[in-house]
Amino acid sequence: MKRTEGYASFTVFVMILSLAGLILSASQFMYQHKRSIIALGNKTEQEALFMETARSICLAMVNDTSQEADSPFDQVWTSLESDEMELSLTELSSRLNPNFDGLYFWEESNLRSRIKSSITLKEWESERISVFSFKQNDFKDKLLEEDWDNLYSLYTLLNVNTAPSEVIEGYLRQNNYPENTISFTLSKIRQKKNKNEYISQRDISNWLAEANRKAGAVLNSQSKININFIDPLLLETVLSTPWMGETVDNYLVMKNNILNARSTNELTEQDLREILSCDEKIKDQILMYLGSKSWFWKLSIANESAEMELILCRVPSLDDIPENSGIQIVNKKFTLLGDR
Repeated sequence: MKRTEGYASFTVFVMILSLAGLILSASQFMYQHKRSIIALGNKTEQEALFMETARSICLAMVNDTSQEADSPFDQVWTSLESDEMELSLTELSSRLNPNFDGLYFWEESNLRSRIKSSITLKEWESERISVFSFKQNDFKDKLLEEDWDNLYSLYTLLNVNTAPSEVIEGYLRQNNYPENTISFTLSKIRQKKNKNEYISQRDISNWLAEANRKAGAVLNSQSKININFIDPLLLETVLSTPWMGETVDNYLVMKNNILNARSTNELTEQDLREILSCDEKIKDQILMYLGSKSWFWKLSIANESAEMELILCRVPSLDDIPENSGIQIVNKKFTLLGDR
């Protein structure tokens, strides 16, 4: 499968996320479905057909009966069967994001050897504070190209519970939040973290007030990596990271138990909590990263005359209830093959 390059600048990406008309919750989908052909206006007939297919796949995702988890056992994968088109769905968010994640994941783990020697972690930290990039090519001097297939993604959540403060500040500044909003939000985040208190989606909404809509699905409080899709190497990285200054001795046992369990069944967050055999405080830290929901996918649709790639995003609900979240199209690239 081809790697996914960035489709837009970070600012445009977040602006697209904030367009409420694209949100596909279960209740909205049927209404949009009836109007879709009219709304497409002067779009090509081929593109309209692809968009109808994409919306049906989004509906299958929204209506999945196992709302507590996303996994290869979900019903949506059966909706990818078609005699007229080639369809593929790739989960993108259960990976590390070089824009958002703490560089300690690379510093003292099995990923350290996978950083190109031309840059130090300190130099990388200084670079990304000033600007985030949504182009994979911008990381060619830091990360191995082949690792973008399974370890890294530019489409992930920015979890305020786990992201470094300077990364959160950089995100808010790059997206032109008011200075008083930035200062207030960072102060509240520091207060919560100093007390080891969990920051909820409702907290984020209250702190950012009406400006929170611009944050879209990026800035949130959800576990970002789905245990049902994470690459085994990255799973080992997360489990072996020194949490609270302490490395878990049996991380390889936990890794193998997780991989064995998910090979036959969908794992929920409760399943994961039971599998993790470590101190409860360390377990809570790990569960801020590892969960059972996915947040971004790449959907590819093609036939003999055209192809389309879409980035789909699950929008977290303000009340942290999975059933109240929706699916949103955040990027689209359509090509008529005759135009190449």
